[in-house]
Amino acid sequence: MTPKKLNIILTAIILLIAGLKAETGETTSIKEKIIIRNDQTLFTAFAYVTIGSFKAVDRDRMPPLKEFVWKRLDSGLSPGYKQKIRQDIAPYLTDRMFEYNLTMLALNCSQPPRIRFLKEELEAHILSRGGDVEKAMKTFKGLEKFPALLTEFYEKAGIAQLYEDCRPWYDEAIARYKKKTSRLIDRALKYLKIPPEEISLPYDKIVIIPNLIGPRGSAMGPVWKGVKYDVLSPWDSVSWSPHEFIHDLVAPVTKSVKYKAEILRLVEKVKARIKDSAAGQYYQDPIDFFDECLVRTLDHIVTSDWSKSWERERVKEALAAQASRGFVLCRPMLESLALYENSALTFYEYFPYFLESVGQRLEPGLRDKWAGESCSGQIKE
Repeated sequence: MTPKKLNIILTAIILLIAGLKAETGETTSIKEKIIIRNDQTLFTAFAYVTIGSFKAVDRDRMPPLKEFVWKRLDSGLSPGYKQKIRQDIAPYLTDRMFEYNLTMLALNCSQPPRIRFLKEELEAHILSRGGDVEKAMKTFKGLEKFPALLTEFYEKAGIAQLYEDCRPWYDEAIARYKKKTSRLIDRALKYLKIPPEEISLPYDKIVIIPNLIGPRGSAMGPVWKGVKYDVLSPWDSVSWSPHEFIHDLVAPVTKSVKYKAEILRLVEKVKARIKDSAAGQYYQDPIDFFDECLVRTLDHIVTSDWSKSWERERVKEALAAQASRGFVLCRPMLESLALYENSALTFYEYFPYFLESVGQRLEPGLRDKWAGESCSGQIKE
């Protein structure tokens, strides 16, 4: 199908459906599921990592709170105990999944002062949902000694008082997250035009936890025991995006058997280009790679301020940066949303045409036909 014919078909569908859909209202049920809180076990774990992996020469790479924690621990702990911590943690620091797995462990441990892995409770929940216990437990392999190490550290390092002294930073972060989450979730739902009755989230609640001394710029969105976590470690200032939330909103189509073959065909077209990239290495499953590209694209659309005249170019530059890391589908996805924005179709209804449009933009020799086309981030209030 030629680009011109595709546009004709899409326009005809839009005209047919226009005016038949009511505007989506607010979905307060989603917001009611959101809890934003601190976590002392997670704080203890990353205070341990901070003193175990950072030295004075690293202080220029630390955000203010992390430096505050490091200075308190460095001055308060004995040289012998600091050396022991560094020896205990050293074998793990070469594992790129260590901080992620340690976060998962902290989320499944009891709170201080006695930190213990709630293994039996977790296994019972997984079995009750028909899950794979053995697969889930691989996440914690090699970390068996950490609950005991963190319990000792909590007492010897005076973490209870340190945690209280850090509370102003966390209280400020929580206040900012509360302000942003409601607005951005509304924007994500309105952009995707998903009616409340079509939203089906596979968890009981969403828990957002600021990990202000964690790996900078990271966001982790696991689901444990029916709870969707969004663990965030910002760069320098507190920020939140609905990235993990959008994953769940688009999953009904990106993870659908109905579209699997077409998604695999699209990713196959760029397989050689992404093979050695960061994206290709981390997202080796084609469906996961496609899903991540789409979520990153939608994340930029939803969080951008499109009232600014330069925003469209800024988003294009941001997605070019994503492409340099291997997320090469983001730009054609952005372009393929242009017609969708002016339609009455929901994203789920538009999705098969979206796949075809992205495919057109990946065909050799057709790239110039789409030059300059882009969405505008239009969200109907």
